[in-house]
Amino acid sequence: LWRKQENRVALLHTLSGHTGRVAQAVFSPDGRTVATAGEDKLIRLWNVADGSLQQTYPARNENNLSLDDAHCEPITSLAFSPDGQYLISGDAGNKVKLWDSQTGFLQEEPKPDGDTITQVTFSSDGKTFAVLANDRQIQVLNLVGDIEYKLSRHSSRVNALSIDLKANILVSASEVGELMVWDLAEGTLIESFEALDLGSAETNAEINSATTNGATEAATDSAFDSEAANTAGGEAAPETSLDKR
Repeated sequence: LWRKQENRVALLHTLSGHTGRVAQAVFSPDGRTVATAGEDKLIRLWNVADGSLQQTYPARNENNLSLDDAHCEPITSLAFSPDGQYLISGDAGNKVKLWDSQTGFLQEEPKPDGDTITQVTFSSDGKTFAVLANDRQIQVLNLVGDIEYKLSRHSSRVNALSIDLKANILVSASEVGELMVWDLAEGTLIESFEALDLGSAETNAEINSATTNGATEAATDSAFDSEAANTAGGEAAPETSLDKR
């Protein structure tokens, strides 16, 4: 864990315990806990204040035996619900698990369609969550695991999601640069943005033309303003020089 202090970043704690590569680290909504997960298929919760291990999922019973709820494949994504009550995890084998963040006990095992789970994220009310499964669609499920709807307007694989919790708006980005803005409550597309091929001659010509036109307009405006100042006041305002102190 790192803490930003003025113009530098200082090491706060080193969290040791995982036996494989850590793929995800997410803060709880209150900022007091950080959850981590990865190749060892376990989820660990840490105290941000002192770096101590608080809990490991799946929870263990009174005989210190792990309950049979663990992921069978490396965990690829984690997300807390907005109220911090739940933690959801997805793995490389298309398994999603919903955990009680206080007890560490498994609550549900939603079953989305598709392949490897690459990202999970909650809606603003915490009643649904969005899942990316290494394909062109986004699946929105409820907490009992039912698929509410699928958002499937992208022309290529979706590789990133971001959610505005206040507005309950989801933004998705594909591997070819498409951006789409969704109303997560209704499952409807609000707006889409096509990717620019910055390597194409046509696009570069358009950018150069826009830049040239903008520079020409700015120069014309500047000349017009100067002429207007001379006409109105007899002389233009004196040029200012840089203070070299």
